[in-house]
Amino acid sequence: MSFPDEKQDVSGVSSYEKDWTATIGRDTWTISNFNNNNWKNGWESIKCGRKNYASEASIATDTDLGAAITRVVVNYGTVKNVTDITYCRLTVAYDDKFQNIIERKKTTPLTPTTKKTEFVVTNPKEGLYYKIEYKLAESSANGFVEISNVEYYKKSDKADSEIKFKEAAKEIELNTKTMRLSDMISNPHNLPLTYSTSDKETAEVLDGRLLLHKTGKVTITASFAGNDTYAATSTSMELTIVDNRQDAGIHFAKDSYTADIAKGTFNGAELVNPNGFGVVYEITPTTGGVSIAQDGTVTYPAVDATYTVTAQFNGDDTYKPATATYTLNVVDPNFETRIIEFVAGVDKGTGANTNSIKDDMISKGIVTVSSTRACLGLEGKNYYAFYRPVDSNSGIHTISTRMGTITKIAFEAGNGKEPSKAKFEKGSYTKDNDGNKNYTWTGSEKNIIFTVSEGTYYSKITITVRVPVAKDYTLNETATDNTIEDYENANVTLKRTFYQDGEWNTLCLPFAVANAATAFDGAELREVDTKNSNGNTIVFKEATAIEAGKPYLIKWANSSAAAVNVEKKFEGVTLVAAATPVVVKEGGISFNGFYKMTEASELGAFVAAIGAENKLFKVTSGEMKGFRAAFVLKSNTPASVIKLVIDGTATGIEDLVIDGVKANGRVYNLNGQFVGNSLNGLQPGLYIQNGKKIVVK
Repeated sequence: MSFPDEKQDVSGVSSYEKDWTATIGRDTWTISNFNNNNWKNGWESIKCGRKNYASEASIATDTDLGAAITRVVVNYGTVKNVTDITYCRLTVAYDDKFQNIIERKKTTPLTPTTKKTEFVVTNPKEGLYYKIEYKLAESSANGFVEISNVEYYKKSDKADSEIKFKEAAKEIELNTKTMRLSDMISNPHNLPLTYSTSDKETAEVLDGRLLLHKTGKVTITASFAGNDTYAATSTSMELTIVDNRQDAGIHFAKDSYTADIAKGTFNGAELVNPNGFGVVYEITPTTGGVSIAQDGTVTYPAVDATYTVTAQFNGDDTYKPATATYTLNVVDPNFETRIIEFVAGVDKGTGANTNSIKDDMISKGIVTVSSTRACLGLEGKNYYAFYRPVDSNSGIHTISTRMGTITKIAFEAGNGKEPSKAKFEKGSYTKDNDGNKNYTWTGSEKNIIFTVSEGTYYSKITITVRVPVAKDYTLNETATDNTIEDYENANVTLKRTFYQDGEWNTLCLPFAVANAATAFDGAELREVDTKNSNGNTIVFKEATAIEAGKPYLIKWANSSAAAVNVEKKFEGVTLVAAATPVVVKEGGISFNGFYKMTEASELGAFVAAIGAENKLFKVTSGEMKGFRAAFVLKSNTPASVIKLVIDGTATGIEDLVIDGVKANGRVYNLNGQFVGNSLNGLQPGLYIQNGKKIVVK
């Protein structure tokens, strides 16, 4: 019986839970719970098995087929989800209702490689009926058993070949390795036989011998095609292959190891091999020049990569074959990988729940996704929407990291649409080979810009960032060697003294601070107003954030007349090696920050601090402590003509402290320590008062 049948115009169904009739000549079959898709789309087979429901499917003869049937053979297209197939059996009965049953036979379990099932009828007779039955558990898919056709073999008047296996079932040791098939079968008439197995991966036939590959169960079939004297026949036996040898005990001490990208070789994997067996090493993939020596030493190129290393023992008469495996991760120890996920419906942008196309942004950890035309928090939607440019709106979309570089972005499709219309300025954007609609970007960029030619939707965006490993720095104002390097991901401990007496200090840091008031306990911050500063007037304005390398004024409410030792920790910041002076236009005056103990002469020929009458007084000698700032003047600019304006008004003499020098008569030693408001009673030595060095004898 083949498909479609001869009356396909009436036999078509598109269901896994209906009965229908197939017709071939005078014979008909009742087929239950098999789908034939109404014979559309070129279907030449039938399928059974239901998603989420258990079922029983059958193919039963309505007629006696007009002959004694010796064998029934079911030929398969594909067989999937084999664990959901409870059994396949043949029922032989005297009647078409299958109430007077003669015999029932089950087959061995089906496998994904099963191509046919053969049932041998014990006592072939005319006038019998045959039903092929499948009992199927609920499954994850429909139609996981596909039948191409069913063959019914009539009893011949020719002589029986008398071919049969000497044993219906047999257990054999795997280390037997090979068996001569002719030794396993009775073939009294020396007829030509062909052999096959139900699973070639377990055991296969080659040149009249059976080769054993692994443990398991396999059906061995011997077939005779028939001749003028003897009828065609086939016979089978069940072979169980076992391995009772001892375990070799080979394994690696760890499942994974890490190798330094700069070293080029790795031999640190420990192979536990209690019996000292010889092993063969292999590594995959082998691209890029990677190799492995027979002592297990891996040689690899200077690229981040992951390899799988195996040590293979082939086994012997006493011990089973064994394979030990580990994963080798070649990495740069100066970097680490961070994974940041944006999940639509959970992580929402600044325009969340507005359902309007506009500027939108969403940040998480060190990564920001921003756009001039997007909806990153659509109400009731589980996807992010990016839109094409319209009129003057450029429709620019950006994914960026404030630290490290982005090496991979996994985009999961949203809204049921394939996101194929995105175009990236740099890197590669390709479709995944997983049968889904997902895409992946790869490259090495800090800022990734893309556009779309039509609405593009993502349900999840997963960003992989390569980040420098965190380094710890202690920055002390009294250090003469605060060597600052450009470095991302720094953990900084800042040690500095401040006056918290309601008056101004200077500050210059090699890293940014998003909110100075939060970081420095409610302090006020001022920066040079370059727009309104001109000539000899330096104007300061309110600021909230500190930029790396930029000088500022900072003060607290009056809480202490003496200098306060402050120690603050800042994690995950980016260090900037050089401070950037702020220059006042036309006047040639600059406000210069510095990170270490600094001589005035290191900043310029004319360096000034605040003195009486809001004037700057020249500092001719002595060191200033680090993480501060001072004014550098042109050589022909009298310090007395320079004016400072803070918050719109001239700053009073009593209100400003620059690098430990106050202009109100306070006296300091050369270390910047306050020693009193008068020179009277001081020990002989050099002191600073009103920005000038004074000798007390």
